[in-house]
Amino acid sequence: MSILSDFPTPTLNFQPALHKTPEQLLSHMKALGITFDRGSESDEIASYVDQFGNLQLAPANYPRPNFVDGINYGFLVEGLRIQLFLNSETLSTQGVTATADEYTVSFFGTGTITFSGAYSGSLVGTGEKERVEITFTPTAGTVTCTVSGNVKYANFEKGAFATSWIKSEGSTVTRSADDAIIEGQAFLDFYNYGEGTFIVEAISFQEESNGASIISSNQGNHGVFFRNNIPRIVLGNYNAGDGNKNFPEGTTVNDFIKAGAVLYPDGVEKFHTLGSIVTNDNEGFSNYESLLVGASIHPSSIGALNGHVKSIVYFPKALTDAQLEAFTRNL
Repeated sequence: MSILSDFPTPTLNFQPALHKTPEQLLSHMKALGITFDRGSESDEIASYVDQFGNLQLAPANYPRPNFVDGINYGFLVEGLRIQLFLNSETLSTQGVTATADEYTVSFFGTGTITFSGAYSGSLVGTGEKERVEITFTPTAGTVTCTVSGNVKYANFEKGAFATSWIKSEGSTVTRSADDAIIEGQAFLDFYNYGEGTFIVEAISFQEESNGASIISSNQGNHGVFFRNNIPRIVLGNYNAGDGNKNFPEGTTVNDFIKAGAVLYPDGVEKFHTLGSIVTNDNEGFSNYESLLVGASIHPSSIGALNGHVKSIVYFPKALTDAQLEAFTRNL
């Protein structure tokens, strides 16, 4: 008999990679009781790549599916970023006031941005649908960005990696974090406090980070996280460091990771990913009153996923080791 034959029916089955448009994805989330919010966004400034490889703007305050090389990677989750370029769709020469922190500039096209003033260097485009980026730390002052040729969909943002293009016009704009949460009765409808299993599949595109949340609770630092500067994936109380599983050699944060997190009736947690099991008795999942999907834990330093959530499935039963292995083996 197959080890999958006696599986319980999942009470939560979030499958964003099956939905191609923001409207479809929002409808799917609403049907599951997932509330989505991207701050006080009133204009279409947040972008995604559609199934045809075209850059699109999502309707204001809609979640974004995102395609990479024609493959639907699922729900795009990003933290807050400020677009410092003006009129970023078709860039022209301008100066940007910067502090002595890390910034990342990116664009699509075949043109060039030459930097002078507080930072000297250049960024050369490689194609109309190809994105190039550079990360640098200027001195405090004005970075003059001289544009030549075709420079489209450009970002100048504080941070060590590029996020999706942010549309701006005559002033800087803020794209708030993508916040998705299940709480209240919607949470109680799927969650079993006695025992249960989460199966998550996600990827993070930030290669250096102390923490990137896949699923978590706003009741404390409990959940499943990437810790990319190790790199490893973590289950349980993030700050306590229990339930750590280092990535095997050859695995990077740019690979999709599938992980299973289990709460047993005796309070013991078990975590299975990348071919091995980690156990602890943290009892973190028993404290849940809500589920955050890819969102940062406030006010903790654990940040947003800055990546994609491909699926989240919850079974109201503790799965066996063999069942966990079947779900979390290499994709």
